[in-house]
Amino acid sequence: QKVPLLGQWGWPANWLDGSAAAVVRRIAAHDALVLGGGDLLRDDRGWKNFFYSMETVLLALALRKPLYLVNVGCGRPRTRYGRWAMRFMLRRARFVLVRDRRSVGVCAELGGADRCREDRDIGFYLPDLLPPLRPKTAPAAAPQIVVALRAGAEHQSYYPFGAAEVESLARALDIAVTRTGALVRFLPF
Repeated sequence: QKVPLLGQWGWPANWLDGSAAAVVRRIAAHDALVLGGGDLLRDDRGWKNFFYSMETVLLALALRKPLYLVNVGCGRPRTRYGRWAMRFMLRRARFVLVRDRRSVGVCAELGGADRCREDRDIGFYLPDLLPPLRPKTAPAAAPQIVVALRAGAEHQSYYPFGAAEVESLARALDIAVTRTGALVRFLPF
């Protein structure tokens, strides 16, 4: 369970109800922290959003827990606190798996190049890890379209996604499948 510890909205209530202390206890009780998914490491949305992503990382490092970052995106820091926190984290992470070239560059600039590797999203490996789930009707060489929708309309107020957008996406996928014979895979978030 991810709850704000200090930097995000509502954090005093999380300490009063015990949920923040429970997160601290869980991190302290485990051998490592594995943080994954999304464009988490970026400071362009303000300090509250940035530290919401970073505070558990900084806590784990303060508790001397090994840190592994998986499927992350790293934005170039725009603030002093962003540069400091990301440099501190990337230099101490045991391994960083990023999903794009920009993130590789950011890792290199901030001192984490020796622990950073670019690879496709881990979700693309699921068919290899779980062979019985692989569709038996699609040829192995069939083109694929991967659709990864996030929960909640207007995710972070940046991407309006209502009924009209869902209908547009469905029509576009129908056209693509008809023209190319592609297999559509939905990657859940």
